Amino acid sequence: MVNALSDHVEVRLGPQLGASLLSAVVVDLDAGEESAPYHYQYGREQWVLVADGVPSVRHPEGEDALAAGDVMCFPDGPGGAHQVINRSDQVARVLFLSTTGLPANVGYPDSGMW
Repeated sequence: MVNALSDHVEVRLGPQLGASLLSAVVVDLDAGEESAPYHYQYGREQWVLVADGVPSVRHPEGEDALAAGDVMCFPDGPGGAHQVINRSDQVARVLFLSTTGLPANVGYPDSGMW
């Protein structure tokens, strides 16, 4: 599947596995590509696991380079704001895990939008 907000490829695993409490999405990010706009969520906890490549993650304290095998957790609320960016010249493969359920609200600090 191609994400409507970018050209990266996503594979949504939750529905394929029959999951109802967890969501899992595998994303391939080309060089220079971002996973999504910088955001946080109320009502969701998200994790990111780097499967391949060397993406960076932007978070409230700055930005960190990641490598294959690295995992980070983003709690709900502004303290969990994040964005994965592939600043390398190679494809990065990232697994995003998230709790599910309603309601969930997404805030975008850069634009002030919800």
